[in-house]
Amino acid sequence: MRVPARSYLAALFAVASAAACSSAGTSNRYVGGGGGAGGSGGDLGIDPGGAGSGGGLGFDAGVSAGDGCSDAAKKIYLFTDSAQLYSFDPPSKTIKLVGQLQCPAGFLATPNSMAVDRSATAWVNYSDGSVFKVDTATAACTPTTYAPNPFGWSQMGMGFSSEAGNPTAERLFVASTSGGGLASITMPGLALQTIANFSGSLSGLSPELTGTGDGRLYGFFVSTGNQDAVVARIDKATAATSEEAPQSGINNVGAWAFSFWGGDFYLYTATTGSTSIVTRYHPADATSPASTSTYMSVAQLPNGIRIVGAGVSTCAPTKPPA
Repeated sequence: MRVPARSYLAALFAVASAAACSSAGTSNRYVGGGGGAGGSGGDLGIDPGGAGSGGGLGFDAGVSAGDGCSDAAKKIYLFTDSAQLYSFDPPSKTIKLVGQLQCPAGFLATPNSMAVDRSATAWVNYSDGSVFKVDTATAACTPTTYAPNPFGWSQMGMGFSSEAGNPTAERLFVASTSGGGLASITMPGLALQTIANFSGSLSGLSPELTGTGDGRLYGFFVSTGNQDAVVARIDKATAATSEEAPQSGINNVGAWAFSFWGGDFYLYTATTGSTSIVTRYHPADATSPASTSTYMSVAQLPNGIRIVGAGVSTCAPTKPPA
């Protein structure tokens, strides 16, 4: 996800002004040579020194994610601000390009967020509120019938979470970037159903979401100021937050994403105009205390990528690989 883009009126005014000064028109869409929808938004800064320590979430890392999942559904997928799709294997720190998305998003729309379901299909959100389904093997994009909600639900954090007592059933949760709290999107009708605002000090913040195969939902809450980011559990019925774990040094974030895999949380953050870094947060468990550390530096990531979405299905392992 990224800091909410400027309004369409402001954007159109800027385009009109640029056209008046130059005969060479420009677009935020990458076309030709494998181009797809892309662009840049109003990015802020971040302190990339994400190392530190946080409180424990009390996560039970021994829960099985269930059966019936393909290998593709157990990977993390990354969505960049230039509309590229990557796969990510945390144990080997391998990031591979899948392809360039060419989703027909609206004029001036930019990539914003992503979630992945149990069939390894990615659901991507653009800044105009549009949602597309993407094949994670080919990067082919298919429009959906989702009707964007203009009242704070255009740019959304996204994540699937398994239903309680039924690990093979899941629900898509979304979070508003305008302080609207938590909602879900029904399947197959794709209707937005608001739930409530987040609780306590996290009320009004804009989280990215990730779910687990045992039915939990978590948020990566960031601030555009100097307040440190927080990883917290979210009650899916009430949006109340608990087990809050501040992430020391991660603040002033402009582009961020979030995923859970193998008992750990992966936080993707970037400064203005810079490549993302990957931070791993390990919650406290029976064998080790909570810890936060840089997992992959700028030099370890593909050149120049800025990650605005990370999707992982509820098929992903909930405990470290043997």
